[in-house]
Amino acid sequence: MTNDIERRNLMSSFTHFALAGLLAMTAHQAVAQGGQALDGQTTLLGYMKDQGRHVVVRLQLAANPEPGDLSGKIYMGEPWACGFDLEYGLTVNNKIIYSLAGSGAGRCMAWRGGYIEVESKPAGTTQVVAHDRFGSSKQTIDLSIRETARP
Repeated sequence: MTNDIERRNLMSSFTHFALAGLLAMTAHQAVAQGGQALDGQTTLLGYMKDQGRHVVVRLQLAANPEPGDLSGKIYMGEPWACGFDLEYGLTVNNKIIYSLAGSGAGRCMAWRGGYIEVESKPAGTTQVVAHDRFGSSKQTIDLSIRETARP
């Protein structure tokens, strides 16, 4: 019975990603909102809260990726000390969606096989919402915008 439940959960996750793929849009403008063009790589720094503690989060994104490209990284500092490569998927309603690639050791294991949504917000902030592979759990991370573009 456990195998049936796991199989259904896996199929549900697969269906979710397949449907998201059908909605694909080619624009990759959400990170560069406000007419600000970014060449090279952009690094965003911020924090997420974990049981009352602030965990440093670093998000690195390549400009103008193509669907399927490994085009960034997300890293959580201590006490998480883990991260993922990011595979660009699509942009929907100003949210850029990346699949989390890699094994995601330690506390990141809960996000293994999941995805993140990256959205620029007013007042120079970027919001990242991380989803587990089943879409049943999510973590919201607000990043203060500290962009550094490297050609």
